[in-house]
Amino acid sequence: MTKIESLIELRQLISTLPPGDMTEETRIARIEELLAACWDELPGEDGGMPGYKVVGRMEDVKWEPPRLRFSIERHGGTVMGSGYAELQSWIVDLERGSKTLENDWRRRWVGGSRNGPLKVGPIAAEIADLVKSGKQDRRLKWKSPDEVRILIGEVIADDCPNQTLAGRRRRFKTLLKEALRQEQWVFTGTNTLKKTDRHA
Repeated sequence: MTKIESLIELRQLISTLPPGDMTEETRIARIEELLAACWDELPGEDGGMPGYKVVGRMEDVKWEPPRLRFSIERHGGTVMGSGYAELQSWIVDLERGSKTLENDWRRRWVGGSRNGPLKVGPIAAEIADLVKSGKQDRRLKWKSPDEVRILIGEVIADDCPNQTLAGRRRRFKTLLKEALRQEQWVFTGTNTLKKTDRHA
């Protein structure tokens, strides 16, 4: 799919949605994928953020036709030792096909605490290994050898603000899905994975 096609599909998808806050994870994940694909082609400042970093990181997503509003937490400062994470507020005008960095401020976090930036990549890799090997774990509830429910509350604890929690869990599931793709494991529900028939 080309960048122009991604923008067209994004417009078509969002045009079917009612105005207001977006909370449905699957829909937000698809919006992130399409927006990331055409991000670099949208005129306007990029805030130093390449398109691929949109995926799995959108918070406080709102549809205010024709504008899509959302925030993204950037962790560059925390990597360099700062006690703050940068929070960018964006507006994407789907009618004009443009992006605008509305606000750029800092969100306080306590270094080393559980509410600081969480690296979900290693967690997703660990859970993927457990699923592939069929091992028992307190974070997994096996229904059969080919079906397992991820106990998301045990994987990503709800010890942070709701927007941050939703973003963490969405990123985790995106990475887990990718890690299990070649093994034919797919999500069949919000947190349920099932192994499909390779020969189906």
